[in-house]
Amino acid sequence: MYLHALYKTSPDLQAAHAASPFIVTMDDHEVENDWANGISQPDEEESNQNFLAVRARL
Repeated sequence: MYLHALYKTSPDLQAAHAASPFIVTMDDHEVENDWANGISQPDEEESNQNFLAVRARL
């Protein structure tokens, strides 16, 4: 939290926020690389077993 607050004091970052909207989105790598709907990466059968449970916790 401290670093986030510190970053927000940066004049350059404040100018960037004032000049352009920032859109925050989830990166699919937080759960599984390149997943879509209920399908995990096809080459990782073990991860498919837990994929939906892990995704639901986010």
